[in-house]
Amino acid sequence: MTLVVFEDERWRSFAALVQARPLFELRCGAWGARERAAATAAAAGHGDGDTLGLARPHLMGYYGPHEGLAAFLKVGAPIVLVNARALDM
Repeated sequence: MTLVVFEDERWRSFAALVQARPLFELRCGAWGARERAAATAAAAGHGDGDTLGLARPHLMGYYGPHEGLAAFLKVGAPIVLVNARALDM
């Protein structure tokens, strides 16, 4: 299973905090949203795959594949999408 944490158009609400990084790398407590989603999936027994991120185009070279979601769909493995603004995991 591939876990994909993505940021939606509401990232602008956090613009002052996330100009140079994706929303899922913003820390809330000890972990960012991507780390929290990976830990939650592992605790549920589904943590055997990658945890990747989808961000704004200028950040994808650092935080995810350049092709975006199409790169995940080519593989054919199950994908779980988690919004980066989800804090209750």
